Amino acid sequence: MVVDTGYVGTLTLPSSVIQRLGLPFLRNMTAKLADGSSIDVDIHTSTILWHGSEIKAEVIALEDRPLLGMMFLDGCRMNVDFVNGGLMELSEVN
Repeated sequence: MVVDTGYVGTLTLPSSVIQRLGLPFLRNMTAKLADGSSIDVDIHTSTILWHGSEIKAEVIALEDRPLLGMMFLDGCRMNVDFVNGGLMELSEVN
């Protein structure tokens, strides 16, 4: 999963993962990508356990690496080892 500080949403997953999880379809929308192009994407709903609480979240079907967006990172501290194979840790800021 890629932590994408330029993505203001919650989460993207490949369609195959969304299907395996059985996430309900919500709607279709046009999304603008980082390169400025636009694509049509399907949006699904999910309940995610995040820092001990259940959160309703929209998940975008995107056929690339999964992205974790800024809506989930709000209120978190992120520690990153910027080396190949390094660790990344997210914790809740109290």
